[in-house]
Amino acid sequence: MITIIPDAPENVVAFNATGEVTKEDFENLVVPHVKSKVDQYNELNYLLYLDTDLDNFTIGAWFQDALLGLKNLTNWNRNRHCHRQRRSSEFHRYF
Repeated sequence: MITIIPDAPENVVAFNATGEVTKEDFENLVVPHVKSKVDQYNELNYLLYLDTDLDNFTIGAWFQDALLGLKNLTNWNRNRHCHRQRRSSEFHRYF
């Protein structure tokens, strides 16, 4: 499940992932919220805090996360995926 982190700066889209994360989490929450911020600020400052194991991401969720990045390629300003375990930062070093 993905929820919005409410106390992030206004120009940042910030999300918290807990439990199982699915493609529907991205389609129903992340993508529309990102689109709204990009429309408003013409750039994307993105934070995804992974408060769950990476094994809890479905393949559809990983695909939607990658697709989100590609669709907004020219709008990226800052991007950060954070995880409570080191393994995540090692994974994202390659992407």
